[in-house]
Amino acid sequence: MSKPAIRNLSLGSLAGAILGFVFLFLSFIGAATQTTSDPATGATTVHINSVGNPALLVLSILLFIVAGIVGFIAWIGALIRTAKVQRWAWFAAILVIGPVVALIYSFVGPDAPSAPAYPQSQYPPQPLPTN
Repeated sequence: MSKPAIRNLSLGSLAGAILGFVFLFLSFIGAATQTTSDPATGATTVHINSVGNPALLVLSILLFIVAGIVGFIAWIGALIRTAKVQRWAWFAAILVIGPVVALIYSFVGPDAPSAPAYPQSQYPPQPLPTN
């Protein structure tokens, strides 16, 4: 998966999650609540009896599910890409921390494989000795 695809999927997942939170908040506007207080302890309890807008609640749940799936695809794509270019520090960070690092990798991560750890010989190939 290319870095622009990882970036687009990660940003789409983030936008879907933010929109899901907005719809979740809006679904609770106008909710029926009941407040009770305990005279012995002075504690006040608020119970939500109904949701203000059930359609927005269902839409927010669906947005969370789709955003999670899209974010998971971007995360797996970033793991595969870092393994192909053999950038193991990025791979470990994406594996442990998750989609946030996948989004960061899509902006600033390396494209080329890392250089080998052993030195390369600069001598040209020599002919075999003949006896």
